[in-house]
Amino acid sequence: MLISYYTVYVDTISRNPLLGTLRGSDHIFTLLFLAAASIALSTFRIRYASPSDHSHYTTYDRWSHRWIGMASIDAVDEGLIASVSEYVEAYMANYDGSHDFHHIQRVLGLAKYIHAHAPNASERDLQVVVLSALLHDVGDKKYLKPGEDASSLVNDLLISYGATDELARKVQTVCLGVSYSSEIKDPARVQELIKSCPELAVVQDADRLDAIGSIGIGRVFTFTGARTKASMADSIQHFHDKLLKLQSMMKTDVGRQLAEERTRRMKEFLRWWGEEAAFSGADGIPTLA
Repeated sequence: MLISYYTVYVDTISRNPLLGTLRGSDHIFTLLFLAAASIALSTFRIRYASPSDHSHYTTYDRWSHRWIGMASIDAVDEGLIASVSEYVEAYMANYDGSHDFHHIQRVLGLAKYIHAHAPNASERDLQVVVLSALLHDVGDKKYLKPGEDASSLVNDLLISYGATDELARKVQTVCLGVSYSSEIKDPARVQELIKSCPELAVVQDADRLDAIGSIGIGRVFTFTGARTKASMADSIQHFHDKLLKLQSMMKTDVGRQLAEERTRRMKEFLRWWGEEAAFSGADGIPTLA
């Protein structure tokens, strides 16, 4: 890299006579400064670029978001993942828009982002994270098809695609543990599952992050709108019953950081809603805080 900078620098000097008056030590200092600045800029782009912007990952592994040579890449069976992704897209084609394949893609992106940025990433199996994110809504009781067994559906599917028994079992465990209602009923059980299966914390946070913020607002009204007896009031109540509680239920530091801003956006939306809904009062005059 220094040779490249030297070549460019020499060419610049030849074009600018004033630079030719510098002493040798000054040239060396300037060259080293330019190299250090370039490295710092590259590091900044790697650390702070948006997780949805993959344009700068030209030399990154596309699953782990890690720089090749700086950290080892987790072994990922891309053929298996491609087959599962195709299956999930077809399986969820009849789900309503709140739980469609776009939701799966967002959860997958969030899960990979959390996995890459959370401490001790090596303690979690990236392949389990990816497959669990893809499959976490397959067998969801809200959409379960007649004759399907949610307790083994994911496991059996992965085995049929050639996955090992251990991998299939672990992904099935994560998918069954993601549920919000299950955690409310038995939070201690979820904590125990995370100890033996840390990938659950990543996928659970990713799924819940997609339930809040601006995307979450849209999903609430899409979900209730798909049910003929639901009203907008039911949608608003769902924020208080569940969505505003999710920030405190995040398991990873990355999840909590992302949830903080998304929760703020929901609270702002609810404030706006309250102002506008106040016109439905008897006198039509809202009380604005």
